Amino acid sequence: MGTSAGGFGTLLSAVARMSGGRAVQTSDNAAAGQSIQAGQQAVAASQRGAIDQTRRYDLLASTAQARAAAAGGGASDPTVTKIISDIAAEGQYRSLLEMNKGAVQQAGYQQKANTLKAEGENARTAGNYGAIATILTPSSVNNMQSLWQKYGGKGPPTAGASPDGSDFSDYISWDRAGLSS
Repeated sequence: MGTSAGGFGTLLSAVARMSGGRAVQTSDNAAAGQSIQAGQQAVAASQRGAIDQTRRYDLLASTAQARAAAAGGGASDPTVTKIISDIAAEGQYRSLLEMNKGAVQQAGYQQKANTLKAEGENARTAGNYGAIATILTPSSVNNMQSLWQKYGGKGPPTAGASPDGSDFSDYISWDRAGLSS
């Protein structure tokens, strides 16, 4: 009974390791998706900010032109043209600065998403390797050999004892090779 329970426990432990790795990957992929979405929202917000900056400076330039005309100056006077041109240039600069801020934020969110995806993939791989390691520990191999004896065969495989003539001695001698836990 103990050997059967040990073998079953080993399999459950292996499945749990695999499931744990996949759960971490699923969670990290979901977080990566949220990060990508946050980056897209940052770009959208910066676009809206750039539009607001452009509108604000267009209105400021229009007000400057109207005041110059109301003061008796011509709209084409060099000083008025220079002031309006400077206002327009400042507006364009602020608009582009706002767009750049969104692009930088999006790049940061994308980098975070890439890191999360890589961490999730690594967790899944580690879970799979952990499951294999759990199954192949010397005590687990001994449990499986005992199950083989009890339910499936004439005893644990020995060198040259397999039906196809392959040599199982590498697997049986783990304890002697210092590979046991």
